[in-house]
This record gives sequence, structure tokens and C-alpha cells, in this order.
Amino acid sequence: MPNTKNTKKSPKGFVAIDLDGTALVQKIDKQPLYGLTNAQSNIREALITYIKAAQDEGYDIVILTARPELVEPLLGGGKIGTKATQEIKDELAESGVIIKEVYRAPAGLKGGKMDEILQEYPEDAVGILFDDQLKQVNDVKELNNPRLMAYDINSKKDIELYLDKIALSADHPHHPSRIVETILNTPNVPETEGIKTLNSSIQQLHDQGKGKEAALIESIVHELCIRSDAANRHNYKPEQDLVTVTTQNIQILVNKLIKNEPTEYDDIIAARNAILADTHLVKIKPNSNFDVAVKAFLEECTRTVFIRDLKQQCSDFQATLGNSNQYAQQREMLGKLMQSLDKPDTNQALLSFSDQFKQGDSIFKQAPNGDSFIESVRSILAKAPIIGVLFKSDSELKADKIDHCVVTMFKNQLVELKNGTDNTIASEDTEVYQRTP
Repeated sequence: MPNTKNTKKSPKGFVAIDLDGTALVQKIDKQPLYGLTNAQSNIREALITYIKAAQDEGYDIVILTARPELVEPLLGGGKIGTKATQEIKDELAESGVIIKEVYRAPAGLKGGKMDEILQEYPEDAVGILFDDQLKQVNDVKELNNPRLMAYDINSKKDIELYLDKIALSADHPHHPSRIVETILNTPNVPETEGIKTLNSSIQQLHDQGKGKEAALIESIVHELCIRSDAANRHNYKPEQDLVTVTTQNIQILVNKLIKNEPTEYDDIIAARNAILADTHLVKIKPNSNFDVAVKAFLEECTRTVFIRDLKQQCSDFQATLGNSNQYAQQREMLGKLMQSLDKPDTNQALLSFSDQFKQGDSIFKQAPNGDSFIESVRSILAKAPIIGVLFKSDSELKADKIDHCVVTMFKNQLVELKNGTDNTIASEDTEVYQRTP
């Protein structure tokens, strides 16, 4: 078969950029009311820096969007908080960035499209995607093609990975480390005070030997800094509000950790609902590295609460057994259960506890209050991240199944509505449980 690859393509490859939420700071497909009341839309200055650096190294810069071409005439004029694709191309050109091609792919198919684009390039070329949605990033990664890469534009760690391939001075104002440093060290900025307060808690956690929690908070701080930088440059209120809500709710949990006050499950639920806007941590499908960082911290807090409550249940049951030789087997099994909860890794502690609990089920039933102990432990484990489904009752599983059916039906209706509507901006996210700020 003859080689049909376009020799005019860069031998190095290409960098593809998404539009709403990536090239543009504003994301009106997720904030339509904001778009109707705020005509402003701004190209992300940091992205210009990153793709200009790639262009200077010889990479082609292309656009990869889920927007159908037929909606473009409706997007011009800057009336709805976004820009038509041609306007974006023109503004990028004014900054010295030349868009070689515009590609379009329906939501959830960017991985396949990236692979298709790569076929137009020489064999040693690579393709890189910048997107604001983790599901699009992961769609590329799941191809397991070493020549295709994808990064979250709002993530410090992802941008740093990109800059491992595309050179940018560490002193550049748009280098992610410099962005974080500037946010944390610039005084008298009301929009970033919450981030700075949260950051000051990291050392306090380290001083108390809570290194894991400190590392999780540091990840949240880094992601918030990147988001805050773009939002504050253009007074993008939805993103500023997200930063404020996150710092306020996470700080409440962190303060309890620092003061060694017990965290209640209701505290975690309040934070989860406020930040991630969902009903259950397990059901949340992170759609950004920010979501990943917040979810990881909340899950760690949840496991800590469960371990405390399980220890209390075991201690109470132990007291009912007394010292009688009649229940020596139960006391021995209970001792192993309590010992498993002392593992430093909370996830491993819960997994170990759940395994031993299932093995001791029949033994505990033979003791007074054994059934009550088993049910109380089961109800705690049923709420635990990852392992919870193993301990749910039949009625709880049935309720989950009904909930899943309702959600699936709602998702299908959304997809049908979107496919049948030509005069709206194509949203890239129909996952009910997947949130994007």
C-alpha cells in the first residue's frame, strides 16, 4: 500500500487543543446561565504559552473540538460567553500561534480521533491533547499508544508532564510551579486567601506526623492554584466560587485533623455535596485532576471515620464477652480484627478487617449480642469506599439497582436530546455522576 501520509505535516507531530474550558477560560456548555448574562470570553494565556513553546520546537498546533460545524454561525459576535472557532484561530494568530487544522469529534471519541490524526503524520511523530475534561484525557490514554499523550489543562502535575517534553523556563510566569508560588506569596488577594490558609495547614499536618493527609492537601492546593490563576485573570465567577467553596469545606476537615477532634461522617458528606455535588463518593467519576485530589482526601477522611467507628463497635462487643472461657474463640477473633485496624494504610486496614470479619461471621453469631455486632459492623462497611458493595444487604442492593436504572434512563434522555438539538453548543459531558466546574 502506498504511503498516503502528508509530507507537509510536522515530523515532530502535533498538539491538539480543546476549546470551551481549555482554549477559553470560560466553559459555557457547563455554565449556560453565565453565558447568557456574561458575553465575555477569554483565551487562556497560559495555554498560549504552552502551545507557542511547542510550535517553536516544530510541532503543528491543531484544534480538536466536539462542536458540530453547523453551530459555528451561532457562536460569533461574543454575545453568549464564548467565541466561534474562527475567532479563536484569529486571536491565537495575533499571539503568534498558527492553527494548522480544525478537527471535530463527538463527545467521548477524542481518543479515536487523535489516533486518526496521528496517521496523517510521519511514523516517529507524536500527538498531544490538551483538554479540561479527564474523561477525554483518559480516552486518549486508554489507547495505550506511546505516541499519543493527553493532559488536563487545569492540573499542575499534568502541565509539568507536558513540560517534560516541551521546554519552558522554570522562571516563566506561566510555568505551573511559578503560578503556585505567585498565588501563595502574593498578599492582599481576597480570591486566594482560602488557598493560602489551606496551604499553611500542610506544615502543621506534617509536624503532627500526618504526612499522608498533608500530601493529599498539597495536591488540592496545587490544583486550586492553577484554576484560580486563570479564573482571577478574567474574573470568571463560577471557577472563583468553586475555589472558595472547596477551601472553606476542606479547611473545616483539616482543622479537625490538626486539633485532633473527631471528624464526623456528616462533615464529609457536607464537603462532598458542596464541592463535588454528588450523593456518594463511590459514584463520583472524577472529570479533572482537581476532582481526583478532592475525592482522594475525602475518601481518606471517610476511611478514618469508619476505622474509628469499627474500633468502637469491637470494643463494645468485647466488653459484653467478658473473660469467660466460653467466648475465648470470639475474643481471639476480635483481637485480630482490632489489630488489623492499626495498619498505617487505612485502605489496607479496612480490606484486612473486612476479610477477617467475613471469616469470623459464624463464630461471632454464637456469642450474646453477636447478631447485633455483625449487623452494626456490616452497616459501617456497607458505606465504605470500594468494599462497601460486598457488605450491602439485599434491600440496599435493590435500591442501588433502581437508582442505577433511573440514572441510565435519564442519561439516555440527555443523549437523545443532545443528538436531536442542532442549535446548541455540544456539551462534552453527559455523565450524570461526572461533574465539571
